[in-house]
Amino acid sequence: MFADKNHFLPLVPVVTLMYNLNLIVMDTLLHSTAVLKNTRTKNVSKTNILEMLEFNRFGVIAFVLGIVTCTSGITAGLFVDGTSQLDLTLVAIPTMLTLCSILIVAPVRWIIGIGIFAFLLDLLIILF
Repeated sequence: MFADKNHFLPLVPVVTLMYNLNLIVMDTLLHSTAVLKNTRTKNVSKTNILEMLEFNRFGVIAFVLGIVTCTSGITAGLFVDGTSQLDLTLVAIPTMLTLCSILIVAPVRWIIGIGIFAFLLDLLIILF
């Protein structure tokens, strides 16, 4: 099948380039004069996490929006029997609060907090 030796010719320049780059990297590593500094480990704190979440705001909003709307829709459609307005109100109000907090560009910690509250309330209605 591969009896033709010219089949591998296109790979020769790539292998040669990789070999030359490897020599350059090895030469740089052998003759470098880098100064090593003491590095600190990055502390993971509540403020760092909140800053990271605020930076990734659109991803957080998409995630919260997807989870809350899906669980609220499933809860309202399958587990609220329609005889009690309290059940439907308990599903609708936290969901609308989550959506409103997204629309008014509230801080991410508010959006996450209200979203978790809406999700847990939906789970309580589903379970009981």
